Amino acid sequence: MNDETPRPAMHNGGSGMRPGFNRLLGGVWLMTWRSELIPRRVPLLILIICALPGLVYATVNPGDTRQFYKWLIDMYFLLILPLYCLMQFGAMIRDEVQEGTLGFLISRPAKRWSIFLSKYVCRILMVEIIAGVNLVLLFAVGWLRDIQGVIAVLPAFLAIQVIAVPVWGAISSLFGLIHKKYLVLGIVYGFVVEFGIGRIPGNINTLSLIRQFKTILAQLKPVREFFEWSAEGMGIALLVLACATVVYLAAGVILFVLKEYTTSDEVGK
Repeated sequence: MNDETPRPAMHNGGSGMRPGFNRLLGGVWLMTWRSELIPRRVPLLILIICALPGLVYATVNPGDTRQFYKWLIDMYFLLILPLYCLMQFGAMIRDEVQEGTLGFLISRPAKRWSIFLSKYVCRILMVEIIAGVNLVLLFAVGWLRDIQGVIAVLPAFLAIQVIAVPVWGAISSLFGLIHKKYLVLGIVYGFVVEFGIGRIPGNINTLSLIRQFKTILAQLKPVREFFEWSAEGMGIALLVLACATVVYLAAGVILFVLKEYTTSDEVGK
């Protein structure tokens, strides 16, 4: 007689052995912070958080609201935050490639797209925390410098930053996948698209993410007082940013899934 008793399925790295996304997310979250808080990186992290608030405190005169918002928006929101996202998200996969550890990571029983998305989500949370602390310190400096109504608009600026990090992170992670010199690629993009096309009259300037953030920032009264930015088109600005995030992130996922990053010519360069 044939034994009809069902036997347990054997899995060799198949889908049954793959961890759930939440479990994967937890593991990547721990690795993300461990890599950020290694002793040689802690001084740089402290410098990133404290340097700009210290500089603003030293240069902004008491009660000089215009000067404070110039620092906050022109220097922090439109320059430092995008560059910081470029550094963090561009290195998200590229550091694994150059250190030769990506092969070990993708050999784990998890889909490549889930690895990429888990690293992206964890990097968003980490950058939001670090940038959030930085922003709170900037507003504390504004309060110490007697900037009128500065604390009242802090929640709005935090909310705008929450929107900004994912979109800058999506395009920066794509740059990191495209080339090992992602910083150069990002800076070229900034000059061509954000500071070039973004200043051209007409619908083509919609491609500029900074232009969309200017529209969102212009909803705030202190910004309208010191910057000649139009507050019209808030809904379109949010839609463009949402679409840009999805498109750049999808492009990054597809590229990471299809392209092999563990070849010897990539590692160690």
